[in-house]
Amino acid sequence: MSDLQRTVGKFFLRLGCPNKYDGYRYMLDGVCIAVQSDTGMMCLRKSVYKELSRKYGTDTRNIERCIRHLICRWWFTCQCGCLFNRRPTNSELICHLAECVRLDTDILGVEELSL
Repeated sequence: MSDLQRTVGKFFLRLGCPNKYDGYRYMLDGVCIAVQSDTGMMCLRKSVYKELSRKYGTDTRNIERCIRHLICRWWFTCQCGCLFNRRPTNSELICHLAECVRLDTDILGVEELSL
């Protein structure tokens, strides 16, 4: 586990993100990819989901569905409500969390950290 993954994992724990779902590890790695990305998150499915599907050997639709399920569970436990007024989409939450991690930990250029 890289330093970036530890940082993001600790950030998730502070926010009360449930870690018992498959979407947790996908979201964790997705946020790490987004933090490392310098191109922005205009096309989440083509960048983050494809990289995750290669890493975990599963379909991008499965990645998306698992992350969506995690967000639903997290939202219904009222622990994600402090971030948004409504339940966020996958890309909204990943982008928001990536930016929060960047600002909270001063990780802006982390090419040396890898997944």
